[in-house]
Amino acid sequence: MKRFALLLAGTVIGVLAGAWYGWSVSPVTYNEISPDQLRAEYQADYVLMVAETYAADHDLGEAAVRLSRLGQADLTGLVRRIADAYQAAGYPEEDCARLFDLARDLERYSTLPSAAP
Repeated sequence: MKRFALLLAGTVIGVLAGAWYGWSVSPVTYNEISPDQLRAEYQADYVLMVAETYAADHDLGEAAVRLSRLGQADLTGLVRRIADAYQAAGYPEEDCARLFDLARDLERYSTLPSAAP
């Protein structure tokens, strides 16, 4: 019974000491960057995540806003280039289809005539 009590006391002391160290001595610091500061491969992953979100919610305006954070002028071309690269690299077909669908819808969205005032 004495061994169990020592083990339990040691575990509690260790957890408390670790929590104190993590919160007081060396807390986590967050460094936020914008998507346009990511490396090219991570930007491609970001575009894929936007395409997956668009496939779920079909909010093209929000997808365009998210993609605009990459700082690219031609969003449709960007998505299409990434889709072609993913397809050539052998990524899953559903990922490529989501990218191509997003590119197609962005192209349609950008060619819609604007309403005259």
